[in-house]
Amino acid sequence: SGINITGKNGFKFICNPKAEIRWAGADNVPMLLIKNSEKVEVEGCWFNNTTANLPSAAIESNIEAATIPASVNGVTKNKFKNLTLGGVSSNNIRRGIYYTYTGSDQNNDQATLDFVIARNYSIAGFSIQDGFTQSAGHYFINCQFGPGPAAVEMLSSNPGGFKWEKGVTFNHTTAVFNIGTPLWPFTIDGLISEFDDRLLSVDAPNAIPVIIRGVNYDASSINPDNVMIRFVGAGPLILQGNIFGVYAPNIPLVKMFNSGSFNLSKVISIGNVWQIGTGMSVSSPFVLGAAAEQGLISIGDVMAPIATQVAVALPTVITGLTGLSGAVGPPPNNLRGTLTVDNTATTGSVTFATAEPDATYYLNITPTDNTGAVAAGSNRVSNIAKTSAGFTITVEVAPGAATTQRFDWMLIR
Repeated sequence: SGINITGKNGFKFICNPKAEIRWAGADNVPMLLIKNSEKVEVEGCWFNNTTANLPSAAIESNIEAATIPASVNGVTKNKFKNLTLGGVSSNNIRRGIYYTYTGSDQNNDQATLDFVIARNYSIAGFSIQDGFTQSAGHYFINCQFGPGPAAVEMLSSNPGGFKWEKGVTFNHTTAVFNIGTPLWPFTIDGLISEFDDRLLSVDAPNAIPVIIRGVNYDASSINPDNVMIRFVGAGPLILQGNIFGVYAPNIPLVKMFNSGSFNLSKVISIGNVWQIGTGMSVSSPFVLGAAAEQGLISIGDVMAPIATQVAVALPTVITGLTGLSGAVGPPPNNLRGTLTVDNTATTGSVTFATAEPDATYYLNITPTDNTGAVAAGSNRVSNIAKTSAGFTITVEVAPGAATTQRFDWMLIR
């Protein structure tokens, strides 16, 4: 068996510089088990395996509800710093760090990984046990993960949120971040991703904000379908200030799918650069499903072909989308004006100078003033009929002969 730290609060496990913990144990058990403990710090160690037996993880953090001591409140808050998890040979360990539970679900939260190198794992650099709903708030700082199937794998039914800040990932064959159905938002900030398959794969039937910003993604080893981000669910997916492609001969796509629960997948993309290969042509790097509720906001995004390296601006799009491949819908077109209902008429109409793309706009109608002794109820709108060419309002009662009721109106998209 490996090293066990059980029932401790504030325990520090600190290795001398370049100290090596070499595995000589059984297959599929952790090299270091932290169980029912809180605020454990592990620093400076190299967890190495030179046997044919693959540890389940270099480090496992486990909560067993039935045996938690009174000194531990269940929020583990472990810290891992300046560690190397895994040896130099391929498939050296199953996982770098593994968060698990035994019995009923309990809080096993808020791990901090600071300058942790995880390598040559057969499953993931950081993983949460499937079905674990109480493991959230994990924080990765300047970490280096790869190679392996996934850097971060959270395939639980309701995994928690996390933040990845800076650092490098490389040579992942499934996705850098392979996420199940999260209940909390997560952020990927400042990552350099090299020779990875997908950057992100998410299966989320929930409405969960996901933020990706300042990322440099090399698409030279992207999946054959060219999908860099595979996102099933509502989002919103927020992309800001990233570079996607790095002049690889591929078009890294962002593909959104509806989930069974939410048909409103939204992408907000601001100031991103897609670097694409010579001779490649694509109208948009966004591939959205066919539901009318799907939408895209794209402002200041550009594509830069490899041959010229000259940025070509993508059109500004703010729309609810239908169709595929980032079909462009109506831009913002807020309008305003005044209309009247006169004499014995009960209707008043407005014809737009330029027709709207469709009739899915919003109207705000407000009575203002009148001329003559208008009838009571002539300032109350009972119906609005909208078309792309204009709209007609109907009031409850005609103003009356030789009178006029005026309304201000505002069209909002």
